[in-house]
Amino acid sequence: MRFQDGGITCKDEILEDWKMNCIPDNIVNMTIDDYEEFLEERRYIMAQKIKRYFAVL
Repeated sequence: MRFQDGGITCKDEILEDWKMNCIPDNIVNMTIDDYEEFLEERRYIMAQKIKRYFAVL
């Protein structure tokens, strides 16, 4: 079961969810001061995901 009582039950599940949603892995070390860096990294990850998607069409 992926979710139990509305929560993620293990680290691997959260990492998988972050990957699906283009969330940088280093978000756990970020603070509000790193928001611009987060957005930059996320934009890059999203662009790569879209590029891979269109490559297989």
